[in-house]
Amino acid sequence: MRAKPGLKIIAERAGVSVATVSRVLNDRPEVNQATRERVLRHAADVEHETHQNRPSTTSTLKIGFVNDYRRFRLDSVYVGGLLTGVHAAALGHSYSVALVDSDLIEREIR
Repeated sequence: MRAKPGLKIIAERAGVSVATVSRVLNDRPEVNQATRERVLRHAADVEHETHQNRPSTTSTLKIGFVNDYRRFRLDSVYVGGLLTGVHAAALGHSYSVALVDSDLIEREIR
């Protein structure tokens, strides 16, 4: 079985084998403390570098509502409840919610 690229990088940087990295990351007791700390330090560095190089996905985590305020008032039980529920569910999944007045869109189009 081939080692995962991350394990190999951590092993090279820490100066240990891939098996030792695996033991440390799986919290096995047969690795001395100094080696364990060195491996964990390099593992944190590799994890940080991986996250920095990963493309941002925040632009895809948005939900937008366009509302016609002349027809659907936010203080109505239905619209207010709907938006409150969507907002609560969205927050639980790291989405943001935007509310836009349809009049603004109509003015922008003209």
